[in-house]
Amino acid sequence: MWRLQFFLSILPLINTAICPACPTGGIWSEWTAVGTCATTCGACSTQNYTRTCLSDALKDCKCSGPTTTTQLCGTQACNYPRVNGPKPPCCTGTPTVINNWYHCVNSSTSQTRGSTFCCPTGGIWGDWSAWAKKDEKSVEFTRTRSCLTGGLNCVCDGEIEETKYACPCGPLKTITPENNPCASKTTKTPYAIRDPAYFPSTCDATVMLANSNFRQPFYTFNEEKKKYTCTTGFVNQSGQCQIGEFPTGDTDTSGQFWRFTFNCNLETGAWDRKFDEYDMKGITHIAQFYAKTD
Repeated sequence: MWRLQFFLSILPLINTAICPACPTGGIWSEWTAVGTCATTCGACSTQNYTRTCLSDALKDCKCSGPTTTTQLCGTQACNYPRVNGPKPPCCTGTPTVINNWYHCVNSSTSQTRGSTFCCPTGGIWGDWSAWAKKDEKSVEFTRTRSCLTGGLNCVCDGEIEETKYACPCGPLKTITPENNPCASKTTKTPYAIRDPAYFPSTCDATVMLANSNFRQPFYTFNEEKKKYTCTTGFVNQSGQCQIGEFPTGDTDTSGQFWRFTFNCNLETGAWDRKFDEYDMKGITHIAQFYAKTD
């Protein structure tokens, strides 16, 4: 243990001054010894050390540098003369007093062990986990995160756990003629019978789609699918619109509806639903579209 402590003691000290959110070279853990040293004194053997990049999970904060290194171990100077003969106290390096003990220090290598770490104000947090429901009957949702710099004496400000007493997904909304991100994808007009129903306790949302032409001329015959389809637009969290042709009705005028249930994605905080060939993920807005007639 003292050999590892000595190795760590000669690493550059942490700089607690203000620095960028992502230090140059990323955020590394401390070096950890692999196995045990073959000798107990004199810096006569080497040992492998490893470290882990703590910031790989962060955006635009990748680490640069090696994940492994080989350094001298058993660096405490041997007693002289040694019991096995008049050998010098150090196989490598020069006896130097460190913390009241003689250690064998090789000046040509001792400065390369590790990299300077910059401690940003407030520390650096990892990404939040996905929301998790406490139990089936509860409306309590929690998520957690870890302080990437906590083990490096760089404490993070804030909480490691967040709790919500409601569904993490807000209400699913409708696309309107006044706010229509799909205008570049279709010349048709968005229409919604009503806002989607929102159920915070179960984290569901239900969309009502007309399955006839009772209210507007939604359905036309789709030659490719050989079915009557209606144009439906759905918008994701980035504001991007996707257009789909949904085979959910025909041209009669019965006035009936098709109920679409969306589930809250606890990781993205938006709505998901797979239907037909369309995999709708991270949806925030939806509507049927119809072609205006003169």
